[in-house]
Amino acid sequence: MRTSNPVLSDSAIDRVVDDLSVPDDARTLTERFTIIGVTQRALLLIGLLLIGGYVGWSLVDVDDGVVVGFPGWIVPAMLGMLGVAVLTFFKPDLAHVTGPLYAVGQGVVVGAISRVYEVEFDGIVLQAFLGTALTALATLGAYRSGRIRVTPQFRKVVIIATLGVMALYLVNLGMSVFGFGDIGLITDSGAVGIGFSLFVVGLAAMNLVLDFDLIERGEAEGWPAKMMWFGAFALIVTLVWLYLEMLRLLAKLRD
Repeated sequence: MRTSNPVLSDSAIDRVVDDLSVPDDARTLTERFTIIGVTQRALLLIGLLLIGGYVGWSLVDVDDGVVVGFPGWIVPAMLGMLGVAVLTFFKPDLAHVTGPLYAVGQGVVVGAISRVYEVEFDGIVLQAFLGTALTALATLGAYRSGRIRVTPQFRKVVIIATLGVMALYLVNLGMSVFGFGDIGLITDSGAVGIGFSLFVVGLAAMNLVLDFDLIERGEAEGWPAKMMWFGAFALIVTLVWLYLEMLRLLAKLRD
């Protein structure tokens, strides 16, 4: 069995699935992993994400079209939610607890960031939201139609590229915190910076493909119902990433 997530080892998911599984002849419908069940949980997490987003949005002080107050704990909160995500990817059986926690906490972070972008670029949040939704739907359509197939080579390339981008972002964050400035490749609004953002948006979309494959295999292989929370969690993490990258790309295009 192969996992689709870049920070989740095969052994971790195999162990959890084995521990939670019950014999097929003793399993009721409510004990089975289903795509519908994952969808229901994902919608719940999106609801919690939006609630957190409203809170984060309201915490940013704006006066006469200028941000005059931004919560100083947003960066630590962002790192904390990253820790929750990593923990969940290595302990997927905790997703029923960490999933809602991540949705609310990351919602607050994303809401605050969104407010700052909206003040600077009027209407950009709606554009990013629509762009995220359309990209997700197009990616799902391409996956379901067979135009994109998850092969071992495809999975390997996406995982390596994703880890590389994550490392680059962490280095950039560290440089910013300690006063060394930003990495121009990430923040530049010129052709190179826009090209990089387009690449990362595409990479986030390819991670959605891996999430779709994970969920589809979970149902096909008869994973236990508790793993549906993990499928929903993985999907939400990728959607949040895609949305933030859409914000960054649109800001560069409008700068």
